[in-house]
Amino acid sequence: MFNLITADDPALPRELVLDADGRERFRKYLPADRTFVNYIENYPYPYVINRLCWEFPCAVPSDWAAQHLHKPNNPITVRDWKAYLDAIVIKQGVFNLVFHPHGWIKAEQIIDLIDYAQTKYGKRVKFLTFKEALERLNRNVLGGPALRSIEGGDNGVRLLDANNDGYMDAMIGNLKGADGRIWSPKTRSWNPANFAVMLNVREKDGTHRESGVQFGIVEQHGFPTWVVRNEFETLADGFDGNGWNHERTGLRQLAWENPAILTTNDKGRNRGVRFRDADGDKVCEILVANDKQSVLLRFVPKVGWQKQPFALPTNAAFVDRNGQEAGLRFIDLDQDGQLDIVFSNEKEFGVYLFTDMQKGWSRKVIAGKQGEPGAIPPIAVNGTDNGFFVHGRTLYWQNEHTSHLKDLVDRRSFDELLRDVEPAAKSPEASLKSIKTAPGFRAELMAAEPLVQDPVAFAWGPDGKLWVVEMGDYPEGKPLRQRVFIPGIGKTIAQWMRRGGRVKFLEDTDGDGKYDKATVFLENLGYPNGVLPWRKGVLVTCAPDIFYAEDTNGDGKADKREVLFTGFPERNPQHRVNGPVWGLDGWVYVADVARRSPAPRPSKRSTAAARAR
Repeated sequence: MFNLITADDPALPRELVLDADGRERFRKYLPADRTFVNYIENYPYPYVINRLCWEFPCAVPSDWAAQHLHKPNNPITVRDWKAYLDAIVIKQGVFNLVFHPHGWIKAEQIIDLIDYAQTKYGKRVKFLTFKEALERLNRNVLGGPALRSIEGGDNGVRLLDANNDGYMDAMIGNLKGADGRIWSPKTRSWNPANFAVMLNVREKDGTHRESGVQFGIVEQHGFPTWVVRNEFETLADGFDGNGWNHERTGLRQLAWENPAILTTNDKGRNRGVRFRDADGDKVCEILVANDKQSVLLRFVPKVGWQKQPFALPTNAAFVDRNGQEAGLRFIDLDQDGQLDIVFSNEKEFGVYLFTDMQKGWSRKVIAGKQGEPGAIPPIAVNGTDNGFFVHGRTLYWQNEHTSHLKDLVDRRSFDELLRDVEPAAKSPEASLKSIKTAPGFRAELMAAEPLVQDPVAFAWGPDGKLWVVEMGDYPEGKPLRQRVFIPGIGKTIAQWMRRGGRVKFLEDTDGDGKYDKATVFLENLGYPNGVLPWRKGVLVTCAPDIFYAEDTNGDGKADKREVLFTGFPERNPQHRVNGPVWGLDGWVYVADVARRSPAPRPSKRSTAAARAR
């Protein structure tokens, strides 16, 4: 696994993460001619895999990736390795160098990198073997224990951010004792946290197994809670910022279901109880999914756990009857900020989208039995992981059955899975997360429905107001039935008026950087599509006219309106006069489509001084 340093990390100077041409320094090493998925981004630290293994992410580039990009022994490779090392020193992480005896990099180039580290950083950089690194992790992070027991199984060690400060803490509970360790970045030391529950237990045959303790966040303050329930005990505890305090969350009020919900049974089998944030509100629900139960519980402060009106889709389960992996995963497939469900095992499969907290995972994408057309490969087979992972909006499988496939993997892209699904509207927050920006830039949420509706153009005024044009009548107009006298036939008939356009201005009344008040300045416009603050009012493009509007009495509504130019065609709403924008030469520019009709002309009624190009 490799770690890709990107320009998204605000702690790193731009010269370390960007090349001279403005492109990302390290991303160029990801091979474009093949599927390269074994990398993470901006986490140059060891992390735990499946509670049993430390992963040390390697540096991008490896010597293979470097020679693949710009041939072997290129000095740019060493230059970029030095920049990577500079970034790692700032992040206080690990630099795991990958190089091979294949002539892709010279020995003297590796020595050049070592000399650079020694000369520039001295004792701030240590060269360690993995054995030495593991010993330091066990001693300094875990206080002595290892992730694995002597038999090679779970040793009752969990890493989590207990006090919600962005730093990982360690909780240990095994036969040798229980210990909570909270990292203090200020003192660079570990503080005790009175953790007192067994995370694994010893069986009669001497082997170890999990005790069934599950961690989750059940309140908005972000501190975790743990629960365990088996046939002998029901225990729960919550972190209060300093330590574990049983009374903080009132978890003794747990309203368990009948039949009993167990995290493990008397045989030590996992019963599929998990904490998951089902609706994206940063608070977890309890989901129970095994061969006999499917329940979702939500925590209500001062009340307890309450059963919700939905559960997981039919046949979707965390574990099978033996307490082993059943192939269920939570993935946000449609980028709406809520977790969807993908499950697949040797018997059946299904993909379901989350709707809301009333209907749950009610939108079926595909489901059926293995072997049927369109079936997705098993995520788990007979209780074991089938080499499944997710990367870059794609589901991947790599196992003994995929060696003949392209890049040695089977895959299903999110777009492929959702090709027959009508997209649903995203929340403002989910829409924001789906926006990708160039390096060094970020997008912020300034306004959303219902404050604005159908926006097509906007412009800032010198007073900080945001002027917005809404084209609510596109594409066929907004029906408004009224009686109109038609001289040609001498009758009054019902006519459909198609004028749903508006101009608003938005204000930030509390100074938090987000707009919270909207005022309708103009309405009943036919397909307006441009606005520009001008003097005491605004210019608006709204074929056939470009007009000036002003509020003369301070009520927020336009009571003065002058047509400056007229004669623009009104045929296709998509091909109308638009803009206006300032030019660097001080002129106001608008755009119009090619026409056969006469050119637009200044209005004879206009008294405002305005020229445009």
